[in-house]
Amino acid sequence: MELRLRQEVLARFPDDGWFYFGVVWAIVAKNMVYKILDGAGNLTDITRSDMLLEEDEGYAAIEVSKYVNVEISKISADYIIQTNVNALCFV
Repeated sequence: MELRLRQEVLARFPDDGWFYFGVVWAIVAKNMVYKILDGAGNLTDITRSDMLLEEDEGYAAIEVSKYVNVEISKISADYIIQTNVNALCFV
């Protein structure tokens, strides 16, 4: 299935192998590679095989977990914890 510009996808990003929501920003190689804009404003080339659409088989089986992967970056004297959220976990 050919994707269209500005279409939302769930894509596996190569830097950490996790799935994130993104938007098709450009078509690099028709039906094969797309430039995906993530929520942080970064563009990444991702193959179609590393993307899921709502119409794709298996998409409905993905559930967002109650847990998130976080890294504690600072605990202040007032016990205020600052964290960096990496991504939602999928099960």
